Amino acid sequence: MTTAPAKKLVPRRPKEPRALTLPEARRIWLHATRLDSRAPFGDGPPATTRAIEHLGYVQIDTINVIERAHHHILFSRIPAYRRADLHQAQTV
Repeated sequence: MTTAPAKKLVPRRPKEPRALTLPEARRIWLHATRLDSRAPFGDGPPATTRAIEHLGYVQIDTINVIERAHHHILFSRIPAYRRADLHQAQTV
């Protein structure tokens, strides 16, 4: 069996940065944080784990005005989110 010769990799010139319009930047940010669709991670405790994995982390907030910030973050992405879902995700 013969092998093909290895292709020589030629480095690409970096593309020039492209300016974004405010609506384009907003769409990119909303999609990256998954705030652009309803229930992007599903429902229930598994959705909480998926949301945290996608976001990278959720900072546990001890300040409680209306609700703690970490619950707001998850509730805005998981419609049926319950506080117990985060506790379950932390103990798995």
